[in-house]
Amino acid sequence: MVEITCKQCKKKFEVQNHRKNSAKFCSIKCRGKFKSKNHLGRKSPKWKESSHIKLICLNCEKEYDSIIQKKDRSNFCSKKCLYEWQSKNIIKEKRYNWKGARPKRKKEGYFNATYRAWRKAVFERDNYTCQFCGAKSGNGKAIYLEAHHIKLWTDFPELRFDINNGITLCKKCHSSKGLHSWEGKRS
Repeated sequence: MVEITCKQCKKKFEVQNHRKNSAKFCSIKCRGKFKSKNHLGRKSPKWKESSHIKLICLNCEKEYDSIIQKKDRSNFCSKKCLYEWQSKNIIKEKRYNWKGARPKRKKEGYFNATYRAWRKAVFERDNYTCQFCGAKSGNGKAIYLEAHHIKLWTDFPELRFDINNGITLCKKCHSSKGLHSWEGKRS
């Protein structure tokens, strides 16, 4: 065993003989502290002035260093500045993919008591059985059922809670029968 002095805390510690040239710190914590003080930015031994460029942050307008390869992608000095800028500038109409306000199904009554009563009435009328494949819960087997609108919820608001506009389907049939495809609307 060989005794060495830690470069960070100056505490003496012992290492095996074969590590005497490579060991410089008594712990990972000391190594981290040393590197954060001595190896960040311009203090790093790998720093090359020619590969860096000065840019101005879009949020705080401070000057910061960036690698030349990132000059087209780097607009902010920190993640904090990025998030502040996004919270101010990327909202509703200012978003690049904004398509206008769309009515929420919740506001339209999709999840209210009237909808739940309609759903239950459709299930009871169909005896809690899928009308396509005949699947039904029982004998240790649980089938997840869904109430499907025959005429679209969005296109026929007057038929939303009409029991004759509903059909009971198991989850598998509801997703696999092409009922929600945009190729052709149901009538």
